[in-house]
Amino acid sequence: MNATPGAFIQYACAANQTATDDLFIKHLLTNIAQENVDISDMFNSVSNAVSRESKNKQRPLSINGLPKKKQIILNPLKSKSKKLRIIPRIAKLNE
Repeated sequence: MNATPGAFIQYACAANQTATDDLFIKHLLTNIAQENVDISDMFNSVSNAVSRESKNKQRPLSINGLPKKKQIILNPLKSKSKKLRIIPRIAKLNE
């Protein structure tokens, strides 16, 4: 199956397999709340956990058509520290 440009498709299991016991959903919910993680990395973690727990009886399938050079970050962290805007001051000398 070819990847559709700009799309990321995730299946709970590969062809000729059966998804059982909501295993995929369990690991998706565990991983989707992670902060500052790339979507590909998150689904890779989900897939590895599902495969491991099912002893490779269920292997999720990802079809990634997202741009290779652009990360899609889930739950990006917002910086708690405010950026300081530095405004140069010019001192006037009394002559």
